[in-house]
Amino acid sequence: YDHQGFYALPFQPPGLRKPSIQQRKKRKPSDRRAWTRQWLILAVCVVLGLSLGAILVRSVTVDSTVFNLSAEDVRDRQEANGALVLAAATRWLLLPGQLFLRAWEAVTVPLLVCYVATALADLVGCSNKTALVLSFRSLGYALLLSLLAAVEGVVAMWLTHRFGWFRGSSSSASFTAATVANALGVTPLPVGAVGLLCSQEGEYLQRSGDSQFFCGNVSSLLYEQVSVNSSGVGASGVAVFALQETTALLASPTSPSPYYPVSLGSLSDVAGSLLSSLTPENLSKQFADADSELEVSGLVAFGLLLGFVCGKRLLYLRRRAQAASESSAPNGSRATGDPQKTRHYLLSVLVELQLALEWLVRQMERYLAPAGVFSLLLGPLVLHHREWRAFASPMASLIVGVLLLLVLHAVVVLPLLLAALSSSRQRRRTRSSLLSRTQKFLPTFLFAFASNNVALSAPVTMQCYARAQTVTRSASQLATGVTAALIRNGRALYLPLLLLWLLETSSADALELDAKAYAGVGLLALLSCFMGGAGSLALARTLWTVAVSQQGASASAASVLPPTLPLLVVCDLLLSRVASVVTIGDHLVLTQLVAQYWDETVVEPSSDDQQQLSEPSNALMSPIYL
Repeated sequence: YDHQGFYALPFQPPGLRKPSIQQRKKRKPSDRRAWTRQWLILAVCVVLGLSLGAILVRSVTVDSTVFNLSAEDVRDRQEANGALVLAAATRWLLLPGQLFLRAWEAVTVPLLVCYVATALADLVGCSNKTALVLSFRSLGYALLLSLLAAVEGVVAMWLTHRFGWFRGSSSSASFTAATVANALGVTPLPVGAVGLLCSQEGEYLQRSGDSQFFCGNVSSLLYEQVSVNSSGVGASGVAVFALQETTALLASPTSPSPYYPVSLGSLSDVAGSLLSSLTPENLSKQFADADSELEVSGLVAFGLLLGFVCGKRLLYLRRRAQAASESSAPNGSRATGDPQKTRHYLLSVLVELQLALEWLVRQMERYLAPAGVFSLLLGPLVLHHREWRAFASPMASLIVGVLLLLVLHAVVVLPLLLAALSSSRQRRRTRSSLLSRTQKFLPTFLFAFASNNVALSAPVTMQCYARAQTVTRSASQLATGVTAALIRNGRALYLPLLLLWLLETSSADALELDAKAYAGVGLLALLSCFMGGAGSLALARTLWTVAVSQQGASASAASVLPPTLPLLVVCDLLLSRVASVVTIGDHLVLTQLVAQYWDETVVEPSSDDQQQLSEPSNALMSPIYL
């Protein structure tokens, strides 16, 4: 697995023997039992979180304010339109999971940078595989998997629309969604709509038909008179006025956690967001933003550049040391040299930092993960208990359709693709590693489902690779770091179906889609594979805006939230987690393909210790002591 000793004790003094394979085998059974016991505990926490959440959803009444505030309290407390205001009990249920994710992110983000930097330095500097790693074929494998996922999503969208799987009860779905939104207090108001309270209690300033103003009582609450579908404020009610502010004194603060996601904009905005995430203006700002948005693609790009430079320098030092050794010892004896003067300090620091962060990850898995995983599954279920109680038949059709597509992709498409692209020499081993060793990656599937975050699952994926040993450590680190930050193929599979469901259930009119519409959805689905920072609901909101605009609707109609979006929020709780698991499966297949091309598949070690340092002179040719 680490056949060159690149990651073993970087600051080891010359002549000190490394741990032998026989000594490692003595510790393996206990380590394996501890590993299995640890993830069994986390699996039990997942089951308990889901079970207790389902019990609370069934037992708590819809109008209960234990876990959700009333609509009036939400509108009184929210700082901006659409802000998520939580009850005290819900905040306490969500707090352990949020704290765990923050601590896990603080370790994972720099660990991803160390992964790609040290792995690329090893492949370039020690194995001299620059042409293989940076070839178009390596990028072509990633693009092929993303393109295949986008095509599958568009084809599923076309078949579903043709057979009318989502067609039918659009009026009942819209009514149910509106009822849930009003009960939660998240019905959006037109921008600039204000009500002026008179000095008398319970009276508002109103406008009569002949443009006369008076104070009077209103028969209903103010927010219920506002029409969310109106392009302006004038037709929203006699007691609603438009505020035209000339200063920034009354500007509403931007809510950090909106209940319903806003749109990412047009197709150009999506492409611009992708390019800007790859070219960060300030690395320290990227570290700060990654704590909340997980936009680590710029940091991984910097890690790739750092690893390439270190690898080239490492290759130069290796060749110079080898030339000096051969010229100074013509009789075949190798020169001793001074390892302290030729040591590669930057790589040593990176490897030591990586080992320290991996140790922190193991401690967090043992002591923090059980409570965090339990909260990550229990909290969202309780938070959306009203949406779960309003479960309608269109939601079931969406969940069944998307789950069927994701399962077919993971069980049928990925094995066939891996078998077709593998060489004849690797097909037998590939079939064995894909089927018999899949259970060794169950922990990373479990963590991806619990956290609903592919990037945060990278440390767990590397632990699974260390036990499966299907590819070398350098290849698995480089592929895992890049794919965790950049590739989200699971979104391209189910985002087209999400868009079709929104279009079918939000209007009673027959939906007509042409080839241009399917091509546009496919392009946006393909772009969504490479946007690690945005959530699936925000991307679905963007697809809705683009699709409504292409159908000739007005700009105001495209900017309005889809009527059935409240029901989609609770569906996404399950679908996005399953899509994250399928994305991990895509990453495993991609890693296997590129490792075969790089010739980095694991070869079974021999009986003797290949990593043992028997003489001090051997430290000169070590990949770290250069």
